[in-house]
Amino acid sequence: MTENTTRRVFDQKFKRDAVKLIVEGRRSVRDVSRELGIHENVLHRWKSQYLADREYAFPGKGHMKPHE
Repeated sequence: MTENTTRRVFDQKFKRDAVKLIVEGRRSVRDVSRELGIHENVLHRWKSQYLADREYAFPGKGHMKPHE
């Protein structure tokens, strides 16, 4: 694995919008995954994080939720 691949980084708004397509838009994870070019497992993880704490989901690198 000597490929020069970089890890893609998605901001909070992008993650929320992607999850809302699934949760509120009633679209399948598979469809959203194909449309956005993101692996299904990533979207499942984002969805779980969002549903666990909608207000403070995806706080960002180094940021803590207020209750922590």
